[in-house]
Amino acid sequence: MSTQVSLQPDQQAHLWDHHVSLYERVFEPVTLGLARTTIDALGLKPGARIIDSGAGAGGVALELARRGAQFTAIDASAGMVARMMERAADEGLKFDSLAGC
Repeated sequence: MSTQVSLQPDQQAHLWDHHVSLYERVFEPVTLGLARTTIDALGLKPGARIIDSGAGAGGVALELARRGAQFTAIDASAGMVARMMERAADEGLKFDSLAGC
């Protein structure tokens, strides 16, 4: 017996590949504001090791890299990972690892 799973559009990683710039422009400013507050509250120091799962276009991951964190960033969308890598390269930032699922 097999079970078929019907995923909603936002649960299908390949569909996010077509919305990278929209995500970066619209959603990232909101999530990044919340993330900065959280990072500050946690008192993360340079060298802290972080896993960012569902990293999107990399806004939070890039903020962590700017602060000296070592981390792995993961997103299911290959387009999001490609954009994150591009942005990191543009700023000369180093990631411990970038991965697409």
